[in-house]
Amino acid sequence: MIATGNTSAGGGEKHVLDLSAGLVHAGDEVMIVALGGGDVLDKAAALGCETFEMKSFNPLSRTSQKALMSQVHEWRPDIIHAHGPRAAYFVRNQKMESAPPLVYTIHGIHAGHGTLGTVKTAVERRDKNLVAAFIVTCEADLIQGSQMGILVPEKTTVIYNGVPEPQSVEQGTFRRTLDIEEDRLLILHVGRISAPKDHPTLLAGFDYAWGKAASDNKPVLVLVATGSSADRKRLQRKIDHLESRNDIFPLPAQGDLASAYTDADIFALSSLWEARPYVLVEAMQYGCTVVSTKVGGVGEVIQDAKTGILVPSRDSQQLGEALYQLLVDEEMRLKLAEAGQNSMKERFSLDDMTSQTIALYRKVLEGPAV
Repeated sequence: MIATGNTSAGGGEKHVLDLSAGLVHAGDEVMIVALGGGDVLDKAAALGCETFEMKSFNPLSRTSQKALMSQVHEWRPDIIHAHGPRAAYFVRNQKMESAPPLVYTIHGIHAGHGTLGTVKTAVERRDKNLVAAFIVTCEADLIQGSQMGILVPEKTTVIYNGVPEPQSVEQGTFRRTLDIEEDRLLILHVGRISAPKDHPTLLAGFDYAWGKAASDNKPVLVLVATGSSADRKRLQRKIDHLESRNDIFPLPAQGDLASAYTDADIFALSSLWEARPYVLVEAMQYGCTVVSTKVGGVGEVIQDAKTGILVPSRDSQQLGEALYQLLVDEEMRLKLAEAGQNSMKERFSLDDMTSQTIALYRKVLEGPAV
């Protein structure tokens, strides 16, 4: 397993750890390769996995390339499973004799976005035939990836991310740490501070809902956000310009969000693009009502007005209206939360994700056709 992040706050890294736990439980041997400095490698070791710390995933670093190749030669894995485009690029561009087959999980289509979007797309197209099997976490990514030519549809399997059973946490624990009263509506957001998450729209939407609310019914927003010191300062500057600034709590990334999900009333996501967001499934498992932009695989998780509310991306007013509607209509909020929670019990099983992945590994090892 190769993950380029180092913190389990990221959905991709959570996926790696959850899948590895299932594989170890099934009797397989797993090595996790990741950057140091976070909690991923420690958590992997606690699961019973072998671990290897990479100093860098810079494609120009010969030292890093040699380190990875050395581990492959020494450990002789049956499968190399790369998670995300950087991991896949790093593996596909190593010159390894008799290399194990590569399985590549695409955690969202990043090619085509950002300043290097065209370059990323070209690289993915060039290297797609070096992959034995692709995994995508939603049908939307299969469709988009096929249209962009960055994956091979016949070699691609949709496997939804499974998540562990929710933890039992005492109600009110998270609120007490932030001194948030029990009768205040708590809106939670979890995500990295980056352009795809579109925090400006989230903040403007919350500010809109906060402004419409009665003086004795103002909501609070908690942002659990992964990012550098500079990222956090930029986010804080945006918050400082809002009327609702005193009711917004930006927090650093946290490995365990059970208490936050337990106490939150609403989970809000304002992303410009997503695959099948891990955090939405987690939040719904814990009984949060969800409001999200309708992007990527979000519609495969949420049925609009049945298990949550979907709004267009980049539309802070519609996002704000949805938040306000849930603020004033408790019956609707609780109904959506219950329906969403029940839908999670029927889908996104951790056991299903593990068994489907193992079945794919076996197909890869049986021959070239997947």
